[in-house]
Amino acid sequence: MEQADHAAHTSPLDAAANGHLGMVLHAHDRYGAAEVAYRRAAILDQRSARWLYYLGVVQAEQAKNADAEASYRQALDRDPGNVPVRLRLAEALWGSGNLPQSAVEYRAILATQPGNALAHHGLGRVLAAQGQWADAVASYRRAIDLYPRFGAAHHAVSQAYQHLGDETSAARHRLLSDVNSSGEPVRDDPWMSAVFALNRSRTYFVKRAAELASAGLLTDAAAAYERSIELEPKDPLVAQVRTRLIGVYTDLGEWNQVEMNYHAALELDPRQADAHFFYGVACVRRGRIDEAAQAFVQALQIDPTHAWAHNQLGRLLEQRGQVAEAERHYRQAIASDPQHRMALFNIGHLLAERREYGAAISYLVRTLTPEDLNTPRYAHYLATIYERAGQRDRAITSARAAKAMAVTFGRGDLVATLDSYLTRLGDMAPAAARGSRVAAPEAVSAGAGDHGAGGRGAIE
Repeated sequence: MEQADHAAHTSPLDAAANGHLGMVLHAHDRYGAAEVAYRRAAILDQRSARWLYYLGVVQAEQAKNADAEASYRQALDRDPGNVPVRLRLAEALWGSGNLPQSAVEYRAILATQPGNALAHHGLGRVLAAQGQWADAVASYRRAIDLYPRFGAAHHAVSQAYQHLGDETSAARHRLLSDVNSSGEPVRDDPWMSAVFALNRSRTYFVKRAAELASAGLLTDAAAAYERSIELEPKDPLVAQVRTRLIGVYTDLGEWNQVEMNYHAALELDPRQADAHFFYGVACVRRGRIDEAAQAFVQALQIDPTHAWAHNQLGRLLEQRGQVAEAERHYRQAIASDPQHRMALFNIGHLLAERREYGAAISYLVRTLTPEDLNTPRYAHYLATIYERAGQRDRAITSARAAKAMAVTFGRGDLVATLDSYLTRLGDMAPAAARGSRVAAPEAVSAGAGDHGAGGRGAIE
């Protein structure tokens, strides 16, 4: 900050120096001061669109929508093909209520970039605001096709479907919105990326890494985490960043980096239970089961309440035939986290295999919440256990519920399976309802899940 300020004051007629000062101020959320610097840079450099674009962005941050629109238009006069600038202009026009012109700008973007999910979503918002619900649905659906985890698009299309009276589709996308609430395409905006890179705080890069990981951009997420370490290598929180990197590199299959970050995390903080846990997950991925079990045991020695470590260790023990020990760990996982879905499923499955159907069902019914993409498979499995227990009517009820949810979530493959299952249940006598099997929900995914939150909550 001081260097940029000194350069601008030393060379007050240098557009680049003033623009760089604006970028540094902008990166640290000092929008008013950044606006002054950008305006000066734009006056000094009459050819560059960059300073005008930045000027519009900080004006929009201060709710100066009319000023932002004017700045974006001037930037486009200098660089008509700049899509990030046009996208910001379209958003500003939508925000100020100029819907027809906003639609013009979104369509101009899509004419050159038909795969721009943000533009499809933006056009959908304009069409919805104009009451053109069917066209809005088409735009939102295109955005979702391009980026299936686009939470805002799922939410918006659910509202549009409601206006069209399609409650089934509305419910489906409402649930998908909840599942993907933070999902959004990363903007392809090199100029703004340059601003973000000037925020040299470790906290910024850690936050950015979590966002990138959530968007599935794992290579970029790893780079952001590594950058946070470079900035403050002696920060006590570096051990936690190393732990997150174990998960990211596991998903990338970069095993040397997994090993390096695991040992580095423990060297910094030997009490990092999550470091052992994520390393265990990596070992499962690589088929190194003995090492995985040892890592989960080490995690539990540090944190005896680590529900995910209990669950994963239970899985490994069950696979080895150590059923009693596996059951103990599943129960401890549930004691630590009563809503731990995979532990509930695993103990339910274990008890069902012992034909303790009543006890199994008491756990399996708890896997039906929350309702998400996995719930239809849990409900299907529960139906088969009702069937094996001789409770045919409840099996049919559970299978019907599973089918309804499968329809809601667009799980066509599962709908067909459930249709066949229901047909068979309807054709058979209750006494014959024994011995059915169905593929269980995915019992374990060795991925690292939500890296920004430590990864436990998303590992199933």
